[in-house]
Amino acid sequence: MLSAVHRSFITPIVDVCDSEHYETISDRDAAGYFINKYGYRRTLEKSICLKDGSCVDIVDTVAYKGGRYFFVRDIAAGQILLSRMYLKLPQKSESSDVSIYDTSNWRINKTALDFFSYTTTMIEEMFTSGVVEMSKDTAAQMNITVVDIEPKTLEITKKWFDLDLDDRHRVVIMDGVEFIKRAAEEGTKYDVIHIDACKPDPSADLACPLKIFLTPATVENLSKVLTDKGAVILNVINLQGKIQESAELVKSSFGDAFKVCTVKMAPYSHPNMVMTCGRHDTRKKGLKEKYIKFAKYPKSAEYEEVFV
Repeated sequence: MLSAVHRSFITPIVDVCDSEHYETISDRDAAGYFINKYGYRRTLEKSICLKDGSCVDIVDTVAYKGGRYFFVRDIAAGQILLSRMYLKLPQKSESSDVSIYDTSNWRINKTALDFFSYTTTMIEEMFTSGVVEMSKDTAAQMNITVVDIEPKTLEITKKWFDLDLDDRHRVVIMDGVEFIKRAAEEGTKYDVIHIDACKPDPSADLACPLKIFLTPATVENLSKVLTDKGAVILNVINLQGKIQESAELVKSSFGDAFKVCTVKMAPYSHPNMVMTCGRHDTRKKGLKEKYIKFAKYPKSAEYEEVFV
């Protein structure tokens, strides 16, 4: 998947409680019902097969942490977790109808960050790299284009992940490399491009990104479609544990078109790494610490950056 952002400003991202403006059902009661009926995992939809021949499952899971139960919805390929979002507990009802405990009908908690996911680090990098300004005074003006080659991804996210689309958030079903090529030809500019394009194959020497995103032509096109201070941010992973080798391979592929590339470990999602490349060095000392306060990270999520 590739996402491109322009005129990028964002309001603070915070991990909020489920209750919001209403009283929710008890997390303990919900967990008791869930575990008694399904165990700790419940498959909502099995073997959704994609164009590349791989198949995924949609799974709801319950976990206990910090004195309370949490519910999450996963996209999984066998034992490999591809994506995860938290669920909201539904509003408490006076009715005794047990259907309220049916997690398949629960809403996604779109404001909850998963600090154990590399995607949180990819979001961070927009700000800690200095590309996007941290400003609480600026209304949300983020304009997002998501590109995915797989049509069923859109179906899955609409059906199971409450995807809402509007004139500032759109999905294009298309090859990401071709999308970037056309954008370069048309002169379209973006502030940030995220690339999270993977083949979850443990035997592959590079699972993410796909090597087609490392070709000289594609890297040059990525450079062309960025604004002057813009950056491309990639998920990098080698499932064989060759962290240094993978980091150097991806970094060297971007070396001719980009002046500055940094690779850092995703702090709680090893062996994932996040690489950020730009034409200028916009990273300033103290931005990471500033962002942690800006985004209201809990103390347990603070970490020391480890660059590769």
